[in-house]
Amino acid sequence: MKKAVFSGIFITALLTAGFVFLSINKMEGYKLLVFSVLLVALLSAFFTYMIAKINNIKSKNSKPQVEQTEDDFFKKDICGIEILKRELNSIMNNYRDGILIFDEKLNCIFINNSLKKFLGKDAKNIKYNEVFDDEKFEMLVLKASNGQKDSAKIEFNEKIYQCTSYLLDEKDNKFLSMISIRDISAQEESDSVRVEFSANVSHELKTPLTSIMGNAEIIEMGIAKEDDIRNIASNIRSEAERLLNLIDDVINISKLSDKEIKQSFEEVFIDEIAREVINTLKFSAGTKNIKLNLDSKNISLSGNRHVIYEMFYNLVDNAISYGRENGTVNVRIYADDKGKHFEVKDNGIGIAKEEQKRIFERFYRVDKSRSKSTGGTGLGLSIVKHGSLMHGAEISLESAEGKGTKIDICFKD
Repeated sequence: MKKAVFSGIFITALLTAGFVFLSINKMEGYKLLVFSVLLVALLSAFFTYMIAKINNIKSKNSKPQVEQTEDDFFKKDICGIEILKRELNSIMNNYRDGILIFDEKLNCIFINNSLKKFLGKDAKNIKYNEVFDDEKFEMLVLKASNGQKDSAKIEFNEKIYQCTSYLLDEKDNKFLSMISIRDISAQEESDSVRVEFSANVSHELKTPLTSIMGNAEIIEMGIAKEDDIRNIASNIRSEAERLLNLIDDVINISKLSDKEIKQSFEEVFIDEIAREVINTLKFSAGTKNIKLNLDSKNISLSGNRHVIYEMFYNLVDNAISYGRENGTVNVRIYADDKGKHFEVKDNGIGIAKEEQKRIFERFYRVDKSRSKSTGGTGLGLSIVKHGSLMHGAEISLESAEGKGTKIDICFKD
């Protein structure tokens, strides 16, 4: 209240001081003094009353501050824990890898959505040995319950998974544990292909080099007769040519994963490329008296011309290599509602059904003895496969032993 009175007096004094200053020359000295005193008193009383009333209203409207008890703090902590729990559940449920949590009795108390979809059921409250039918997984969970962190690879439904254990809490020398499960099938397949490719390249390079060195050594030691030198030189040349072809194919495959090639797409006319390929391979087909036929229309698409040429070349060359003497190789270019097609059909030795899934693998050969004699590297159809993937094209294969093979590449563009 004292603060209110003081504030009223101070404000009134300031206002009246201005008034007195303006009227100082119009009143006599004692009259002005009396008037000023009265005015200050009246205004001070008025403003003091108003300020006091306003403060009284505010104090009535304000709520009394209530002290918080220990129960209130406890309730806040519980609320914060519940929020944190929901956030953690949301994170784990949306995590890409599968997550399982087992209690000390090896019961599953949590399973995230990723693993639920994979298993096709809610595995909550089931035992550790009921999740996967795999001894390595069961051993991993048992070790985790005894405080031992570990990891293991398991195979399930034709896929490979990396399972890793984490320790969460301990109770009576038994641990609450979490197991993460990641699908590494693609990575394992990639690693396997890379190792196999390296081994095959080493073998394929070693074979012609060994032949070249052996022939060169015969000449160097003077063992070869003069009449045999021409044959030895011819053998060295053919092996060197085979070596160069292999190196070229390896380079071509490595380029197919190059981003610059993928970005260099342009409009290309596949009928022109097909005619160029057939003209290049006419001599090779003539050595086996194979007739090359082309049925084409003027069709263009967006792609990399060099890669498409390599794809077409390898398909036609493969048909000639595995075709019968005096046979035919028919090349057809057409379009339908599915896309734009490049089709190669021969009447050669054909491919057994069990081998058809593997012919696009690197270095895989249907007839190893024949491909060796024709100088094949085993990479031709792999180049076709990778080139098709680059262009978003699909490959279809129809073949039967002794009746020939038809391979069709369908470009979606």
